[in-house]
Amino acid sequence: MSEKKDQPKRLIRTKINHELSVTSVPMDSFPFRIRSLLAAMRLVNIRLVLSFLFLQQLPFSAVRAQGLPVAIGNWRDHTPFVKVIGLCEVGNKIYCASTYGLFSYSRDDGSLNTFTRLTGLSDFELAGIKYDPVTGLLLISYENSNIDLMRVSDHTIINIPDLKRQNIVGGKRINDVVFINRKAYLATDFGIVVLDLDRHEIKDTYYIGPGGSSLGVLGIAFNGTELLAATIKGIYTATLNDPNIFNYTGWSKETAG
Repeated sequence: MSEKKDQPKRLIRTKINHELSVTSVPMDSFPFRIRSLLAAMRLVNIRLVLSFLFLQQLPFSAVRAQGLPVAIGNWRDHTPFVKVIGLCEVGNKIYCASTYGLFSYSRDDGSLNTFTRLTGLSDFELAGIKYDPVTGLLLISYENSNIDLMRVSDHTIINIPDLKRQNIVGGKRINDVVFINRKAYLATDFGIVVLDLDRHEIKDTYYIGPGGSSLGVLGIAFNGTELLAATIKGIYTATLNDPNIFNYTGWSKETAG
């Protein structure tokens, strides 16, 4: 009995250990402040772990099979939703991103809604989702760096293909997102991209590597004053209100101690 009771704790500890290994630099080499922020950056959805395990077991094939018959000449998609790669809690609903589509689950009545390329999404192969409660927008990122903004109130989808269309040497995948003052700060394979959620456009790009070079950012967080970027070469910080934040000189690398 105690083994079953401890299982959720073990799952959470496993996720914590996994998320804290976002860089190849040993975590013990960072100050406690940085370790704490890294943990907070990745563990805001820990309370959804049990929901995640439950949703993995939802019988989607049975749900889809119970739909209305398809008329002659019409199509119905059969998208696999088994592999869940991201979760967002929005009021009484849980939005889940799978590799090839998005679905929502209502905790009130158990109803399911699905969203795919055939029903409104702008692309295939989702990379992740993140919800901003201030604007009421669900940010959907794709493996090819395409971006959709979904208004959860009416499921209107706004496509922002700018990053997808940019010619950038190397990868440009969106690895993480943090929302600040109606803007989305995107951690990408080459730096940080600032997306204006009101104007629906890319506002700025921060190349924070040495000499203004590209640097892969695996995670991003905000502590109320500073932006913290977990990169493949360590933790970089910058004051959000620094007018020089767009320049690599406005960023400093954290050292052990």
